[in-house]
Amino acid sequence: MTQFPQSAYGLTKLNAQATYTANPGDVVLATTGTTALVVTLPPASQGGNVIVRKVDAAGTGTVTAKTADGGTVDGIVGTTGRVVGVASTVSGAELASDGTNWFTVSS
Repeated sequence: MTQFPQSAYGLTKLNAQATYTANPGDVVLATTGTTALVVTLPPASQGGNVIVRKVDAAGTGTVTAKTADGGTVDGIVGTTGRVVGVASTVSGAELASDGTNWFTVSS
């Protein structure tokens, strides 16, 4: 199996950091602890996918994907966002842009 450096896939590890602005193609691994984290998706017009995953089952914080460009996430107003990482579980979602809005393609 070929090993790739983290930067090859835009892998970002968040450790109880309150916010992060993702780029198309990013894979975000979030450790929440007790902190609610927000991942701001790139403008939908840039296209692409972003994977967001909460990796600490014991963490009581949530991870929410939001937009800053007026688009929606699964039909939810982007500034409200969609919870993709649920408290006290390991969970997440792959989000894809259609050029206007964001949609969950896998969770």
